[in-house]
Amino acid sequence: MNKKILIIDDDRGTRALLTKLLSDAGYEVFSEEEGLVGLETAKSIDPDLIILDVFMPGFNGYHICNELKLDEKFKNIPIIILTSRNEDVERTIADEVGADLFMSKPFDTNNILHSVERLLN
Repeated sequence: MNKKILIIDDDRGTRALLTKLLSDAGYEVFSEEEGLVGLETAKSIDPDLIILDVFMPGFNGYHICNELKLDEKFKNIPIIILTSRNEDVERTIADEVGADLFMSKPFDTNNILHSVERLLN
């Protein structure tokens, strides 16, 4: 059975690129464009890994990450925070809410694939 990855990002282009990249690599990919819907999807599909944008409608990525990491059922799911804001304060917040990895947009596709593989193994 393929590993399930959930992408929560309000940018259609980012979702499309990540979906193609990860699907082509053999993952089962789900995507949502809004934070609250993404959180509900995470709870319903039990993904193996989540890629989260920070700034989007509804709950932001930090809120979603924090909520999932505090839940016993989801706390061990690797979460990648992916954002266009590459500032030290953003990295600090990502660490505080339990993100497993912080990556900046634009991202290198090989780097993100390698990171996903590493976090899933």
